[in-house]
Amino acid sequence: MGAEQQPLMAEQKEKIWTKDFVLICLANFFVFLGFQMTLPTLPLFVEHLGGNDQLIGVVVGVFTFSALIVRPFAGHALETKGRRFVFLLGLLIFVISVGSYSLISSIFLLFLMRVVQGIGWGFRQPLPERWRRTSFQRAAAGKEWAITGCRGISPWRLVRRLDLCLPL
Repeated sequence: MGAEQQPLMAEQKEKIWTKDFVLICLANFFVFLGFQMTLPTLPLFVEHLGGNDQLIGVVVGVFTFSALIVRPFAGHALETKGRRFVFLLGLLIFVISVGSYSLISSIFLLFLMRVVQGIGWGFRQPLPERWRRTSFQRAAAGKEWAITGCRGISPWRLVRRLDLCLPL
């Protein structure tokens, strides 16, 4: 009886389309969609606020810098506070920062908002990777990697199609 239960348990462990997986895929889809929508328009926004090429580079680059600086703290929080807390904190910070672009009236505020957005990205990003590595056996990992790869590239493709519809 024990040998009959083992294959059944192995099949259950290899199931990819779980509730958590679908929710994380949806959350990441919309986060990447928001990110991909702001990235091509950001240089135009900096110019609109009176910035030059150097400020465009600084405003775009500070996002990556702040995301990298916060990663060790996000990793520590993952271990001490738990996955759900860290993911939701990063998601909340990122969504608020993307939604606040309409309130920004100066390059300094935009710079600060990009720092905040990078912090949100830094807290949000490690969780799906860690969850992926710990949730799937080797047999299902390849399928999961393929699905999550599409999860990141699909918003990019959608934004590129939406760009074609926007009047210049």
